[in-house]
Amino acid sequence: MQDLQQKCSHLSTSIDHLIAKLQQAKIDVQEGNHCVYLHSHSIENAAKDITTQIWQVAHLMRIQKT
Repeated sequence: MQDLQQKCSHLSTSIDHLIAKLQQAKIDVQEGNHCVYLHSHSIENAAKDITTQIWQVAHLMRIQKT
C-alpha cells in the first residue's frame, strides 16, 4: 500500500512538472520565441516517463484488488 501511495505521489508531481513545461512552451509560442523547439525533447521524455508511471500505478492497483 505504501509503495502505491509513493508512486501516486511521484506521478502527481511528474504531471505537475509536465504541465509547467507545457505552459512555458505555450508562452514561448505566444511570444514568438524561436527556442520553443528546446521544449520538445523535455516534454516528450516527461510524457514517456508519466506513461510508464501510470502503467506501474495501474499494475499495483490491480494487485491490491486481488
